[in-house]
Amino acid sequence: DHDGLFGINFAINLNAVDRISVADRRAGKVTAERLRGRDVVIGASAQELRDFSVTPRYGMIPGGLVHTLAAETLLQGLAMEDAPWQWVAGLIAALALLAAILGHRLSRIDWLLGAVVMAGGVELGAFWLQREQMLRVTTAPVHVALFTFVSLGSVAVFTCSASLIRQPPARRNFTVPFCHQVLTKILTRSATRVGDAILSHIADFP
Repeated sequence: DHDGLFGINFAINLNAVDRISVADRRAGKVTAERLRGRDVVIGASAQELRDFSVTPRYGMIPGGLVHTLAAETLLQGLAMEDAPWQWVAGLIAALALLAAILGHRLSRIDWLLGAVVMAGGVELGAFWLQREQMLRVTTAPVHVALFTFVSLGSVAVFTCSASLIRQPPARRNFTVPFCHQVLTKILTRSATRVGDAILSHIADFP
């Protein structure tokens, strides 16, 4: 980016990097041909030096290998970038609108199944963007929004169903439209507030 920062691509096969120990080099076990034409990164791997980093794919590795991954990322043109936060904001806003429109029409099972499908779709989309477009998408806010909307919708549906059961059959025809109107207002206001809170939190990050 404009600050000179970039994301390391951990899809690079670190196991293909040739590693030579100082002991082997001093013992004459390393030929000149093995080093000719290669870029060399010198680093330590002793645990006492505490030069280790936790990585997404390889776990805890020495700092020298992290630098190697960073160098290979740039050399291969595979630098990762963060997707614009507006993408996540737009998705959350769409989910809030969908929850407000369809909330009173869905059962608790429908809410749960819909959330699972959407969560899976979000992760698959983020995986594709990372694999094909070198873009990292922060999906945690979307899952928080999904969980919140599902919880609100389930509570609202349960409350409406309980109120209908307590009503005499003659009054249920009048109670259903009123209940739907109340649910729509509750879900609309709740979804809007939750969406605004999440979006304002995302917007605080550069």
